[in-house]
Amino acid sequence: MGLNIFIEKAEKPFCDQSNNVCAKILGYSDKLELDTAVVDAFIQGNSFLQFVHDKSNESLLYSKSLTKFKETVFHGNGAQDLGNMPVLNPLPVKLPGIPMKNMQGALLNIAKSCKDNSNFNDTIGLDLGILKEGSPAKPEDGTPNLTVKLASGGHPILHATKGEYQGYQVWRDSNDGKGFILANVSLYADYLDLFTIPVAITGTVWNYKAIYIAKGEVVGKWSPIVSILVFNNSTTK
Repeated sequence: MGLNIFIEKAEKPFCDQSNNVCAKILGYSDKLELDTAVVDAFIQGNSFLQFVHDKSNESLLYSKSLTKFKETVFHGNGAQDLGNMPVLNPLPVKLPGIPMKNMQGALLNIAKSCKDNSNFNDTIGLDLGILKEGSPAKPEDGTPNLTVKLASGGHPILHATKGEYQGYQVWRDSNDGKGFILANVSLYADYLDLFTIPVAITGTVWNYKAIYIAKGEVVGKWSPIVSILVFNNSTTK
C-alpha cells in the first residue's frame, strides 16, 4: 500500500502539521525547486493561523469561565467562592504573520508541488508530514491521547486529538468514593472541567479517562488515566 498526500482536516492536527512543514520546508526548497514566494507566504500565513487558533481556544475557555462566573452571580450559594471576574486578554497592537485564506488548500498545493518534483521521495514526504498510508485507521482502533493541566481559573483543562472522530467522552473520578462517572462529552479537542472543586486544605487529586465517539457511538479504546491536583480557591487565600 503506497503513501499518499495527506492534509489534516481537524484544526489542532492541521496546526501541528502546518508548523512541522514550516519548520522544515526551507531545507527542501532548492532541491524540490519550490516557488520561494509561495513558501514564504505560507510561512507567514502559518504564523497568523497559529495565533488565530490559540485566540479561538482562549476565547472558548473565557466564554466557559464567564458563563460559570455568571451562574455563580445569579444562583451561587454561600459555599461557592465568587473569585475574580474572568478577563479576556486584548489583541496585540501588531498581529503576527500575514493573514491567508484557505491554509489547508495552500498546504495541499505545496504538497503537490513537492510530490511532482523528480527529487521528491517518501523520506522527504514523511519528514514534512505530508504523506500517509492510503488506508485510514479503523475507528475501533482509536485511543485518545489524553492530557490534563490547570487553566488560569484553577479548573482542569483536558486535551485529546479529535482527528476524524466527533469528539470524546470525559470520565472523572474526583476521589469522592463514587469512582469514575461520565463528566461530559466534548466535541472539541479541549475540554474545560468546571465541576465544583471541593474544599480541602491539601487539595484533591482528580483522575480522568476518555474514549472516542464516532457517528454517535462510543468506539475505540480507553485512554490511559491522567491525574491532576486541584485546589478550591478559598483554601489558597
